[in-house]
Amino acid sequence: VLVEGGAGLAAGLLAAGLVDRLVWFHAPGVMGAEGWPSAGPLHVAPLARMPRFRRVSVAAVGEDVMTEFEKEPG
Repeated sequence: VLVEGGAGLAAGLLAAGLVDRLVWFHAPGVMGAEGWPSAGPLHVAPLARMPRFRRVSVAAVGEDVMTEFEKEPG
């Protein structure tokens, strides 16, 4: 299932362990704090509990970069 939503939905799915794959687009610019967050608070303490992914591919898409990640086993 493809899910494209806001930071709250992304955080909820990540915290529940329901994300198997991420596709992340990076632009060659920096927005800083004025940008929209990609995920909300995950409340992961200690950091060892944070969702972990491994990079499986990187590709240029025009001026942007698309990076794909898969969930790490465990």
